[in-house]
Amino acid sequence: MKIMPPRWEPLEDDASSVNSSPIQELDLALHEHIRLQRPTQSPLQLYACFQLLTFVGQLNKDIVDSWIRSLFTYFNTRPRISKEEKLQIASLQMEGVAQAWWDTQPIGA
Repeated sequence: MKIMPPRWEPLEDDASSVNSSPIQELDLALHEHIRLQRPTQSPLQLYACFQLLTFVGQLNKDIVDSWIRSLFTYFNTRPRISKEEKLQIASLQMEGVAQAWWDTQPIGA
């Protein structure tokens, strides 16, 4: 025989929650929070989530080409990114030998 948890009953003086459970109230609060956190956007504006490739310095034409193409694809969906921001994003996608090389480059070159 299963023992069921006690059913939630609103307090008599809690008129605001008579028709809703704590789970429903939490759900409504979370949806409202998410709605307020979203930027106002045009229906024609593209928002996409990419997993950008990382580059570790392989001297393989196909790997380099794939990494560059993934960056271009991302940048094409975000036209307001400045040249400096693009460089920062690209450098964040470098690891190992590639990151060591990048660290030796003069800033603004």
